[in-house]
Amino acid sequence: MNNSQKIKKYISSKKKAIENCFICGSNFKNPPKIFNSKITYIPEGLDRSNRVKSYIYWCKKCNSFSCMPIQKQKKYSESLCFEASKKTLDNSDSFYPYSSSLIPNSIKDLIKSKTFVDYGCGAGFFTRELQKYVKKVIGVDIDPSSIKSLKENNIEAYEGDKKVLENLQFDSISMVGVLEHFKNPTDFLREINEILPKKNSLFLIYYPNTNSFSSLLCRFFNKPWDMFLEPGHYSFPSKKFLISEMLNSNFKCKKFWTTSNISRGKNPFGIVRNVVLEEFIRSLIKKYPFIKAVYVLLFKGLDFLKLGDINCYFFYR
Repeated sequence: MNNSQKIKKYISSKKKAIENCFICGSNFKNPPKIFNSKITYIPEGLDRSNRVKSYIYWCKKCNSFSCMPIQKQKKYSESLCFEASKKTLDNSDSFYPYSSSLIPNSIKDLIKSKTFVDYGCGAGFFTRELQKYVKKVIGVDIDPSSIKSLKENNIEAYEGDKKVLENLQFDSISMVGVLEHFKNPTDFLREINEILPKKNSLFLIYYPNTNSFSSLLCRFFNKPWDMFLEPGHYSFPSKKFLISEMLNSNFKCKKFWTTSNISRGKNPFGIVRNVVLEEFIRSLIKKYPFIKAVYVLLFKGLDFLKLGDINCYFFYR
């Protein structure tokens, strides 16, 4: 049996359908979009395999997306994103890797007295950013490589999941690229909200934007969007649902914005990712300040329209 046959056998052995919405629990009446994606080279920042089959459901009730990507997994758990987050951290040596700041000026004064846990911290780009503006930050991740990386940079960090939080002293929490990894994100958020103080606590949540320009472009041309193909990406709550769900725990949305990772040279108008083109764009924006300025401006325009690749929420109670 060759490698291609093994992959087909692996895919056919997996569950092919989702009965209920991962976000609100409603039963799906509409059939899924099914994509078979095959690429030769995996673009920077993605954990996907070369061959991916993905079942994508849109929930009419909560307007969210549930996803079941099926692929031959790498050796590490599908929940781990250290490799991708390490690339963002490495790229930050050249310039700030996002089109709009993950910590905008308007929230800096509001977070400066807080002790944050950066949950699912990965290699720690955001952890290190947060450290500049808050009283204290603690990294938590299930990947030992992530914890080792933070400790080497004198940042307090612990290996584990949400059980670790019970033994830590903190009043606020951040999650960058974490929420989409849960098949029950609503229950997870409620559990986290119970751990946080009932007053004067903050919650920063960042996850892929299904209303981003790149996502809408892919849907228009009936092409699979990157984030629907990533291993362990299951849940994409709509903005309306997330704000409503957080309000049930007395968290109000103080600020919402979008951003995109620009350090990888992604083509903002591309329907599919092209490794060669991205490497060329990345070399140009590193070498020529004018080209970089125009490139960043394009993505800032998308952020102005809330069409960036990443949803960013600042909640408080």
